Amino acid sequence: MGSKIVTKIGVLPGELLTKVLVQLPVKTLGVCKSVCKPWLSLISSPDFINSHLRYVIHNYNNNPTLLNILDPNSGKVVHDVPQVVPINGDMPALPDWVHTMYALLGSFEEAVYLLSMRYDRDGHDLSSCQIRFDRVVIPSFFQHSRVVGASCCNGIVCLTDDNIVYLWNPLIRRCKQVRVPELDVASLSGVRIGFGYDSGLNDYKVFRTLWEGNLDSVMLKLQVYSVNNDSWGEFQGPVWGKNLGEEKFKGNDFVVVKETLYLSSWDEQHLIAFDLRTEVIGLVSFPSFVQKKLSDVMDFEGYISVVFESVSGIDLWKLNDNVSGQGSSWTKMFTIAPDDPHPKLKMWLSCYLGAGQFFGKKLLNGNVFMYNVLYDCEKKETKYYGVGLENVLATLKYRETLVSLDGFHQVEENAN
Repeated sequence: MGSKIVTKIGVLPGELLTKVLVQLPVKTLGVCKSVCKPWLSLISSPDFINSHLRYVIHNYNNNPTLLNILDPNSGKVVHDVPQVVPINGDMPALPDWVHTMYALLGSFEEAVYLLSMRYDRDGHDLSSCQIRFDRVVIPSFFQHSRVVGASCCNGIVCLTDDNIVYLWNPLIRRCKQVRVPELDVASLSGVRIGFGYDSGLNDYKVFRTLWEGNLDSVMLKLQVYSVNNDSWGEFQGPVWGKNLGEEKFKGNDFVVVKETLYLSSWDEQHLIAFDLRTEVIGLVSFPSFVQKKLSDVMDFEGYISVVFESVSGIDLWKLNDNVSGQGSSWTKMFTIAPDDPHPKLKMWLSCYLGAGQFFGKKLLNGNVFMYNVLYDCEKKETKYYGVGLENVLATLKYRETLVSLDGFHQVEENAN
């Protein structure tokens, strides 16, 4: 019998150790950083963070995640136990009995939360879906802010109180504050804030749109903040012949696909397209025969997509190219048959999660929330869940990452 060969993970070659660690979730990596100084240095390095991000992006579609951001002031939140493992190791030491209490209370709250998320409206087990449900209690630091959009960007969540934008990674408990330019009195119409990732320049960008003009003519103004440059730029867009009213701007559907920003336009007949490379604003017309829009602008497998109402239900269309103008080509991908006889109940899809799964809401009269929606376009199944979770401020398509931006600072957890 040959001698048994035992290899300690601590003496693995650096390249092999990186390949092992890069596959671990962020919370586990937070624990690994406390093992020894070499591991702390490795996991904190920019190269490792980028490698971990690439791994997460490559494998995300196999296990898409929905993150619920919870209100700490809701009566349904029993206590403010820190929801994530500290990554930088600067949390002060607590007595053993406090850790025990947190563990017990955390286990109880987690069990109640998971039970509420496990079954849909009709009692079907949601564990059969390829969706992972997660949550975080929003720190009181953001108590006057709202979450922007339906997706994070590589683990970064965007929030705003209109004067300041916060770029926050909840898993490492750090954020960056971005001061928003002051508005002129004449530029208060149709103000929206969005957030996106420019993969070509590896840059995170904040977008703000506003409209200037009068009842006869309005012009789009697009303001863009670059994290890399730490500065704002401003661009003028198309002119419309008539002011159509403030009610056209209820969404935050800013989506960046193939280095182009897309968002819904003033007239609800086009998409506004902003090429991040050429910095030119153009228009993409919707298919001429579609009816009412029933979704945000979404990234569907690398293509811009929008859901429209039709006589047979609702249809998802994808944009075949990124060329702005009247000649843009669209293809209908599939139809979602109506599943509710009530004519005032409509499905609104917010984002494509991956693995054939869409997330959205069921609305009454277009604005009253009834249920959360999970739609599987491969199985053609619709499931409703989340009734009664009043403490949920926002639900996002989410990726756990170690991404940290220049200017990040520590965000303290809520205090009991």
